[in-house]
Amino acid sequence: MRFTRTMILASRRATAQERLPVVDIRHDTLVLRRGPLRQVLLCRPLPIALKDEEEQAGFLHSWTELLHALTHPIQVSVHIRPAEDRDLLAVRPHAVSSVLNGIASSYAALLAELCTQARLVRRDFYVVVPWDPPTLARRNPTTSDSPFLRLEERTRTLTQSLNRTGVEGRHLKDDELLRLLYHTINPVLGRRQALLPQDLTLNELQDLLAPAAFVTSPDCFEAGDRKTRTLALIGYPRYLHLGWLDVFLSLRSALRISLFISPVPTEQALPFLEKKIAELASTVRFTAERSGRVDVERKAALADAQALQDRLVRAEERFFDLAIYATVEAADAQTLEDDSTRLETALGGLMVKTRRLLFQMEQGYWSTLPLGIDRVGIRRNMTTPGLRVTFPFSASDYGQPLGQLYGVDPASGSPVFLDRFLLPNANAVVLAQSGGGKSYAVKVEILRALLRGIDVCVLDPEGEYIALAQTVQGHVESISPTSSEVPSVFALGGRITSGACTERKLTVLGLVRQLIGGLSEVEGLILQEALSRIYAFKGVSDEPESYGCEPPDITDLLQTLEYQARQGPDADTARLLERRLRSLSEGPSGWLLQGRSAISLQTSGLNVIALPNLPEETRSAAMFLVLDRLWEHLRQRPERRKTFLVIDEAWWLVRQPDTARFVYRLAKTARKLNVGLTLITQDVLDLLSSDAGKTVIANSSVQVLFRQSARSIPELADCFGLTKAEGLFLMSAPVGEGILMGRNSRTRLQVLASAAEDAVART
Repeated sequence: MRFTRTMILASRRATAQERLPVVDIRHDTLVLRRGPLRQVLLCRPLPIALKDEEEQAGFLHSWTELLHALTHPIQVSVHIRPAEDRDLLAVRPHAVSSVLNGIASSYAALLAELCTQARLVRRDFYVVVPWDPPTLARRNPTTSDSPFLRLEERTRTLTQSLNRTGVEGRHLKDDELLRLLYHTINPVLGRRQALLPQDLTLNELQDLLAPAAFVTSPDCFEAGDRKTRTLALIGYPRYLHLGWLDVFLSLRSALRISLFISPVPTEQALPFLEKKIAELASTVRFTAERSGRVDVERKAALADAQALQDRLVRAEERFFDLAIYATVEAADAQTLEDDSTRLETALGGLMVKTRRLLFQMEQGYWSTLPLGIDRVGIRRNMTTPGLRVTFPFSASDYGQPLGQLYGVDPASGSPVFLDRFLLPNANAVVLAQSGGGKSYAVKVEILRALLRGIDVCVLDPEGEYIALAQTVQGHVESISPTSSEVPSVFALGGRITSGACTERKLTVLGLVRQLIGGLSEVEGLILQEALSRIYAFKGVSDEPESYGCEPPDITDLLQTLEYQARQGPDADTARLLERRLRSLSEGPSGWLLQGRSAISLQTSGLNVIALPNLPEETRSAAMFLVLDRLWEHLRQRPERRKTFLVIDEAWWLVRQPDTARFVYRLAKTARKLNVGLTLITQDVLDLLSSDAGKTVIANSSVQVLFRQSARSIPELADCFGLTKAEGLFLMSAPVGEGILMGRNSRTRLQVLASAAEDAVART
C-alpha cells in the first residue's frame, strides 16, 4: 500500500508547540494564531460581600454601567492555586540578628507549612481584552487603523471603567505576560526552573511555553505532568444572589474560572425575543384550549419575556451571551476526581447545573486560560440583572504577599498580607473586649516587624510586653514612684526643633491640668504666665541659642506662683493655685512633676516603657508624660527609620480631653516622621464617644476589630459601617478572629503565629 504525502501529514501528531494558540508576545500584547490580539489586565479584587448595603448598591450600579457600555466581548479569568514558596519571597525573613534567628526560623517554617498543607491559596484576577481581525479588510488602511492601537484604546477605556467600579486594573507588560503563561501552563516546572532575564528575550517563544507533552483523553487533559478537567455551567436557577461565584473562591484547590461576556446588540435581541414571545403565547393558548388549564410555568415565562422586551426597548437593560467554564487541576487522577466532585456538589447546592466536557477537555483547557478564546461555545443568554450579580471580582485583596503575614481569612483560606507603610498612613487601631486576642495579635505583629527591620516603641501601662522585650533583647525601662530615673516634664530634650519652648510650656500645662483637675480659666491663665516667667528667668526661649540653658523645675514654678500670690488683681486665685500645686507636688502624684532625667532608649530594635502597678489616679497622667517624651525622642532622630509606636490601653488617654488632643496630634503627624501609631483599647465606647477618638480612627489606615460586647455593636456599626452579619460575628467571634479593615476594603482575619511566636506572645 502506498501512502501519499497528505496521508502521512494527517497521521502525524501535532507537537506541543504547534498546539499552543500563542505565537508571539510584543507591544504588551499576546498574538494568537491567524492574527487575533489580546491584552491582559491584572485586577485587584473588591470584597463587595463585606460592604454594607449602600456601598454594595453603589458598586453594583457602577458594574451595571460598565456592562451597558461594553461594545466588545471580554473574558474574566480567575486563577486559584495553592500558594508556593516563590509567592512568599517578599515576606520571608532574610538577614536578621542572632537574637531573632529562632523567631525568623519559626516564622519561615509557618509560611512553608501553610503552603505545604494548601491552607494558603493565591487568587489572581485577569480581564482579557480581545481584538479579532475583521473578515473583510479595508483597501486603504490608515495608521490609526493599526490593530495594536485600536486594542490599546479598548484596553484604556475598559481600565477606566473598571477603576470607576473600584476594581483597579493594570495592563500587563511583555515579561509579565510571558511569566503568566509560563507558570500557568507549566506550574510544576515553573517552581523548579524560574524564568531568567535572558529567557525573556528568546525568539523561540513556543519552545519556552510548551510543556513536555499534551495528552488528551475523554475525561481528562494532561499538560505536562498536571491533569486537568473542565466543567461548563449549563443551567442557572431563576434567581441568583450576589456573590454566588464565591463558591469557586472557597475551594482551596488549583482551579481556573473563565467568564466570557459578550454584549448582544438590542436590534439583534428584539427579533429573537419577539419570536420567543410568540412561541410562548401560542403554547399557553393551545394548552388552555386543549386541556382547559393554564400552563403556569410558561405563562410566567411569557410575562417575564414581555417585561424584558419593554425594558430592552427603553434601554433599561441589555442582552448578553454568557459562558462560564471551570478547569480543575491536580497531580493525580484521584485528586482530580475528588476536587471535581466537590466543585459539582458545591454548585449543585446553589441549583447551578454543570456538565463535564467529555471529549472536549482540550478545548475547555484553552478556554480557561487568559487568551480570550472560547473553543467550547456553551453560551447562555442573560440580561443585565442576572449578569449584575455575577460580579467576578468579589474577594479579599490582601492575598498579595507584601509586608508581613497577619493571618488568614478563615472562610476562604486566603492569606492576609499587609504593609502598613504602603498605605496613606501607617496608623492602626485595634479594638476588642478583654480576652478577645488584641494584645496577642499586636505582639505577633511586633515580632514580624522586627524581622523586617522596623523599630518598635511600646507604651506599656500593664507590663505585658516586658517578657517579649527580654526575649528579643530589647530595652525595657520601668517607671514608677520608686524609680531612680523619672523623665522630666520641664526639660526640652536633646536635639531641639523650632518652637520647642512653647510646646514644652503647653505640655507642662496639660500635665498639671490632669493632675489637679477642675482648673478654671483664670487659674489656667495664671499658670501660663508663671510658666512663661520661669522659662524666661532660666534664659530659655524659642531661640535656638537658648536651648542649652538649664531648664526650670517644679520648685521654680511654686516660687513664681507664690510671688504672683503676693501681688496682682488675681492674688487670691494665685494663692489658692499655689497651695493646690504644692500639695500635689508633696503628695503621691508629685513624682510626675519632680523628674529630672531623660528616657534612655535604644537607637533601634524594641523599646518598652512600662508603667506597672500605678494607681488609677495617676496612670493617665503618667502615660501622657511618657508618651510625650517618647514622641520627643522620635522627632529628634537623625534618621527617619520605619517605626511602630504602640500604645496599649489607649482608653486611659482618650477619655481625658488634653491627652486625647495630644494623641490626635500624634496621629496626624506620625506619617511625616515615618512612624506608624498603633492604639490598642478594650473600652471601645470611650474611644467612640470622644471626638478626638473618632478623629484618630479616621486618620488610621488600618482598623482591626476582634470580639466585641453587645452594647458596643451599635456604635461600631455606625462608625465602621458594619453589616448586621458582621455585628453578629463580632459578638461571638473566637479568640484571635475578627475583621481587618484597610485599603478601602475589609476581610475576615484569623491571627496565626508560629510555635516560637506563640510562646512569646502568650507571656
